[in-house]
Amino acid sequence: MHSPGIHGVSILPCLPCIYQDLTNSVLRTLTIKGAQIAWVSTQGPTRGSASVKLDSGSAKTINTHTSSPKTAEIVDVVSGAAGAHTLVVKVLGTSGHPRVDIDAFLVLGIAG
Repeated sequence: MHSPGIHGVSILPCLPCIYQDLTNSVLRTLTIKGAQIAWVSTQGPTRGSASVKLDSGSAKTINTHTSSPKTAEIVDVVSGAAGAHTLVVKVLGTSGHPRVDIDAFLVLGIAG
């Protein structure tokens, strides 16, 4: 969905999506058109880590574990050339705090 009044930004809500105990399971695979994708998540003491990979690039680990809860935080931004991309997010099943939330993705740099 495109955000009214904001040119070049699309918000992909997840309503929210909560994942836990799914070690190495794909949470979300998105195919989008844009130049950057920001992952919005809730962080906190019960949250863990996930890997994020854009297209055929290397996966990186994103840790959403914090000592106190934080809502609607941008926890990662990945960038590529303007155009079509595939983003894959996988939960890593962090011991003691395996939960990973995906609240939304913001897609930036959309033409039109």
